[in-house]
Amino acid sequence: MLFLATFTVGMGGGVVIGALTPWVALMRGIMPPLAQPVTPFIMAANATLVIVFGLLASFNPWVGVIAAAVCKYGVFVLALKFILVLPPKLAHAFQIPQLLTALAGGVIAVIVHKALPEQERKGSI
Repeated sequence: MLFLATFTVGMGGGVVIGALTPWVALMRGIMPPLAQPVTPFIMAANATLVIVFGLLASFNPWVGVIAAAVCKYGVFVLALKFILVLPPKLAHAFQIPQLLTALAGGVIAVIVHKALPEQERKGSI
């Protein structure tokens, strides 16, 4: 959804969506207690994904997806290495699975965006 948001409403809207969703999950109690310290890093990782994709998508959306997914993964790896201390199973959930889901979501988003009628794509990247 972050990739599609970036396509359709731009980087600013994508960053807002990427920051609000983990915060709302935290406020509503949806996020498990052990994962609560990760919330700011989820917000930062989502913003990173949106910004990197937004900057590269007009050049090549596929390059944008790959670079954005790797950068989002990098935010989590750096946070886990230098800031966060989490149980191993939880720490693992914020590493390779995040990279793979970002790549898969990006591929789906590019395909969906290309399938949208032209008027639905107006204002996009």
